[in-house]
Amino acid sequence: MKEAKILVVEDEALVALHLEQRLHMLGHTVVGTALSGTDALEQTAAHLPDLVLMDINLGRGISGIEAAQQINRVFDIPVVFVTAHSDDAILQKANAAGPYGYVLKPFEDSALRVTIEIALHKHELDQERTRVLQERTRILQERTRILEELEASIARVRTLRGLLPICSRCHKIRDDEGYWKRVEVYIQQHTDATCKHGICPDCLLNLYEFSEEGRFRTMNGS
Repeated sequence: MKEAKILVVEDEALVALHLEQRLHMLGHTVVGTALSGTDALEQTAAHLPDLVLMDINLGRGISGIEAAQQINRVFDIPVVFVTAHSDDAILQKANAAGPYGYVLKPFEDSALRVTIEIALHKHELDQERTRVLQERTRILQERTRILEELEASIARVRTLRGLLPICSRCHKIRDDEGYWKRVEVYIQQHTDATCKHGICPDCLLNLYEFSEEGRFRTMNGS
């Protein structure tokens, strides 16, 4: 069994001493004994134990259930409740604190040993699960960031910017490598647009007039 640093929270001195002796016999280290919920919080912050054995019914100040809730939330340390009561009402209220197990008074060494082992193992699994979820979240966030940067880079590349050298006669455009290309070719290479050839009304009119003039000259032999 793995040795653990354990904080005992018990307002009855004789019960706390008996529990401390049992823990030593099981190979654990008792880092402190707290007599109240407030004392439990202070000693938890000071010692950062691997596990807290918490009496549910403390004599004064905050209850064991309230102390356990704060220990779980602030320190992420597993809490095992120690109680002489096993009725459903008390257990249902205690479950809200998210305990890692229960030990009933009077203590039995075998039950105490198994409960501690299970609590420590379950907490390790919870921490590993949390690490996996955090790493998965980090990877997803990094992937999203890379995709967004890639999409932004593609958008910048596919957007025409700045001055374009264009021939005033044939209207070809000079690319970055010095080659002159037709406007439609350049546009298709540098944007997502696809060119479709047609003829505008002005060109159509000019073409018609040119054709009519050529036909008239042909007919007159000139």
